[in-house]
Amino acid sequence: MARTKGYTDPKMEERLRDRYYYRTDSDPEFTNKVKKISRTISHMCFQCGTCTGSCSSAPRSSYRIRLFMRRQVMGLEDEALTDPDLWLCTTCYSCTDRCPRDIAPTDAIMAMRNLAAQK
Repeated sequence: MARTKGYTDPKMEERLRDRYYYRTDSDPEFTNKVKKISRTISHMCFQCGTCTGSCSSAPRSSYRIRLFMRRQVMGLEDEALTDPDLWLCTTCYSCTDRCPRDIAPTDAIMAMRNLAAQK
């Protein structure tokens, strides 16, 4: 089923293995940029996992939209924008249709893609 990721940058791979949150890694401006572009209420996400459970890409890859939503809310710009899984979203909007909080994760992903392309 899901395959493990192979990052070309060893420093990024090490950072993504670290499960602790460091306030110095957070960029609130990134959160605000994504909110402004996506026009969705990402901060209301309570990490229920419905988006990942309804994602058509998740069973066949290591893509987990829930992680991207969390990274965005926490302001983890480097982790979100350099993860190659960002580009695995098929924009089918299943996650948006099924979100119990009426958040649009697909729009947040598209906003992060736009920011990644600008870098």
